[in-house]
Amino acid sequence: VEIYLEPGTGVNVTVRANYTEYEVPYVGQLVSYYEDGQSTSREINGIRKEETIKDIWTEFGPIYFLSNMSIVPTTVAPTTTTTTRGTTGTIMSSTSGSTTSITHAAGDNNNVPPSIQDDENMILPSREKDTSSMQNDDGGPLSLKNKEDSSAANILTSTLSISIVALLVNLYRIT
Repeated sequence: VEIYLEPGTGVNVTVRANYTEYEVPYVGQLVSYYEDGQSTSREINGIRKEETIKDIWTEFGPIYFLSNMSIVPTTVAPTTTTTTRGTTGTIMSSTSGSTTSITHAAGDNNNVPPSIQDDENMILPSREKDTSSMQNDDGGPLSLKNKEDSSAANILTSTLSISIVALLVNLYRIT
């Protein structure tokens, strides 16, 4: 994937394809011919595994500034997804040996401007600049906001209450 960008800008690119994997059994006759005129043959069999990647295409997101993640303004109206199709890759291997065959058919390289579309890889601008590098307490179930303090102060209050009650009981018994 190749795209030319201005310095300080970026773009999200998603590469998609159709991937197929299957295994095919085979049986064959292997014949060996030697320099002295002799020949031998034997039966071979195995399983050929083939993996194919077809219809490879790219989807470009909007171009954005790296400094603040805002989208770069453009004079061209946004279009739908930019797509390049037509590349095929094939890898074949077997249990007896291996053969690798890769084929590439050139696809359309349309220079269509990037689109603004829902993309799982799209970068959204941050909500605010936070230089403290600390996690924000959003008030969720594990939040410390609006919680009763269960620290040593709570334990001290309970112990003090029990001590005062014990003291009053002792004073009452004495008198």
